[in-house]
Amino acid sequence: MPINEVSIGTLIDRLAGQTGAPSSFVQRIRDLFSDKGIPLEGDSTPYLTALEQAFKREQGIRLSALQTRENLDRLQRQLQQFNEVCRKQLSRMEAMGSSFGRPPGGSLPKEIELTDVHVVETRGSADVEVTRSRSILVPGPKDIQ
Repeated sequence: MPINEVSIGTLIDRLAGQTGAPSSFVQRIRDLFSDKGIPLEGDSTPYLTALEQAFKREQGIRLSALQTRENLDRLQRQLQQFNEVCRKQLSRMEAMGSSFGRPPGGSLPKEIELTDVHVVETRGSADVEVTRSRSILVPGPKDIQ
């Protein structure tokens, strides 16, 4: 092998170091060449582009998976914070319910019932248009105000 040629094995090791590829991936690449009967001591020139792309692709996938895990962890923390805020709000609402003559955890007073409300949006100065057919339920008095 001429002096400027790099062996396949050396190139694999170099790319693994540059990209931080895990040893399992490096071993699979080595096995791929061995299984095809290509000696790792052979010239890497014909395989240079393919090996560079494989290691870069593996690095990209690994970094994307890491970012996804971090995003999932952040989302989990945010959901835990949201749940805690909801629990505190529910406790406050239950405490307020007892001050309105309702025992905590009891039913709503008879003068309050859930009301069906349609969501609307205004456009222009006089146009009113229903933009969502979805309804939401909100607590309110039985009588129209």
